[in-house]
Amino acid sequence: METRIQVTFLQSVGIPCLHTCSSIMHMGLDLAYYCHDWYSMDNYRSSHVLIFSPYNGYSRWLYDPTYEYIIPPVWERNGGQRKKRKMIESQSVVWLTVRSSKCHEMGHTVRSCITPLVPHGIPRMVDETAAVVVIIWHGLTDLVIRLSKGVC
Repeated sequence: METRIQVTFLQSVGIPCLHTCSSIMHMGLDLAYYCHDWYSMDNYRSSHVLIFSPYNGYSRWLYDPTYEYIIPPVWERNGGQRKKRKMIESQSVVWLTVRSSKCHEMGHTVRSCITPLVPHGIPRMVDETAAVVVIIWHGLTDLVIRLSKGVC
């Protein structure tokens, strides 16, 4: 399928396909006769003669001392392991708050938590002003105690 598309494309732009080129060359004929005139070297040179006009050296380049030339900054990649990127102050920074799953307090994780482990089933009191429901497990029965501020 790909070969068929390539052959069709080459025929549409004026270049014979590879099979045709090999048989033309085998018969000893001139391949340029079967290609379109667009692909001749004379047409290529005549179309690009005004565009490509190189100077003979750097000394012949145009130089304007009043023009402010832009020079790219010097940049080198640092060796070794990549460093942590610094945040730009103008960019908005979103801070994520972390919570310890051991003591359920904000600001640190389990690895840095120094609070002793809270017994299972008793949630830790975070705010003393709020009413807290504490579930105490006694075998098969559970007792729900509602605490308010100052009441134990």
